[in-house]
Amino acid sequence: MAPLLPDDVHNLPCLIYRQAGIALDTWTFSVSGERHGVRISGPLILDDVAACIHASERGIGLFMLPRSLGARQINAGTLEVVLDSFSTNFPGLALYYPSLQQVLPKLRAFIDHVLAGRS
Repeated sequence: MAPLLPDDVHNLPCLIYRQAGIALDTWTFSVSGERHGVRISGPLILDDVAACIHASERGIGLFMLPRSLGARQINAGTLEVVLDSFSTNFPGLALYYPSLQQVLPKLRAFIDHVLAGRS
């Protein structure tokens, strides 16, 4: 059964993603414009997004990820989006580079490419 509210995931099997050795076992939702964290648990803790997507496609548990990472599976109908109205905004790409007078041409070309894609 698909969850209707963010707190519903607390009682459902979820896939926990581990990043840099830390299990990300709290999912953040937007409820009435406020951030709302829900602690999750589940049958698997994985450190690979592709493995999490694969396991979710097999029905092992829910998995929270940016839509862009699961777009192919969503379009193919192997993943279903739930709780979409409670999703949070992703801040986007951040690029940090040395503040030198001369930026390498390859880096400048990349920066210009990223900035051109924003408009």
